[in-house]
Parts: sequence; C-alpha cells; structure tokens
Amino acid sequence: MNASTAPEYRAVAQAFAFAAPAATSDYLALQLGMQEFGIDAAAVREIRRYEHPAPIANVPTYIRGVLNLRGRYIPIVDLRLKYGLKQDGEVDQNIVVIVNAGASTLGLVVDAVAGVAEFSAEEIAVAREGVDGLGTGLIVGMAALSSLDGERELILIDLQRVFGQVESALRIPFPSI
Repeated sequence: MNASTAPEYRAVAQAFAFAAPAATSDYLALQLGMQEFGIDAAAVREIRRYEHPAPIANVPTYIRGVLNLRGRYIPIVDLRLKYGLKQDGEVDQNIVVIVNAGASTLGLVVDAVAGVAEFSAEEIAVAREGVDGLGTGLIVGMAALSSLDGERELILIDLQRVFGQVESALRIPFPSI
C-alpha cells in the first residue's frame, strides 16, 4: 500500500465504524425487595438455592460467611445488607448468584433473578443523586427496563468495587473457581 491510498482506507474504515451498531452489554436483573439491580451477565458463573454459609468472625454483617463450592471457599455477600435494605421473609427462600471478577469468585444473596436485559452504553444513565445513598459508591448507572407492567429502573452495580470491598473486609484475596 502506498501513502496516497492510506487516507482512502482510513476514510472507509471510519465510515464503517460510524455505521456499526452500538455495542451492547447483557445485565442479569436481580430482585431485592421492591428494587431491581443489574450485574454484568458475563460475570455470572451459576445461580443456586441459598445454603447457609459457614460464618466468619470479625467481618461486616453483609458478609454472611463462606460457602464450600466444589472444594473452594467463597465469600457470600447479602446485597440487602450491603445496600441497607430491609430483610423481607426468610433468607432460606433466597438465591445465590455466583459471580467471577478477575481471579476472584463470590456469591451474591438476592431475593430472585428477574431475567437478562441488554443495554447499549447510550441507554445507561449516570446514577442520579441519592441512589448511591444506598450508601456504598457501588452504583455505575441506571437503565430503563421495559416490561408488560410498564417501565422501571434497573440500578447497575459495579462488581469490581463490590469485590474490592469484600477483599478489603476479609483482608485477603479470595479464590476463583
């Protein structure tokens, strides 16, 4: 290729890049009481019934303990407690979503899994003031979720920050599975 044709190729490449559809990401919608939260669906390893974890001393209350999952002990984080939400009903009825981030794995206790939603970057709004009043700086944004019941907001959680806070609270890195 000579120097005179290079700009033409760049122009064609830019035109195709501009015309390409916006990249989207899938989010797993999680139910916590009357609110819905979303996590990156690519991070989800499995969804399972709640099992009582082995308790750990001297950790924040939102860390329910550790669960032996195929020979590896992973921390179990109750998102209701993490976000300061009231516990409704029995924990035994909850679900644990096993998620990976980098080399670490943890379980998230939620009320239910509501499904998977796809959003482009343009559809994700910066979290409005006060939503992060859920208190921990763990919200990356919000997205409108449409259903037969109308439109509702999905609060998107930053899993990297959740992992960082749990590792810090445990004072050790935890394994991946």
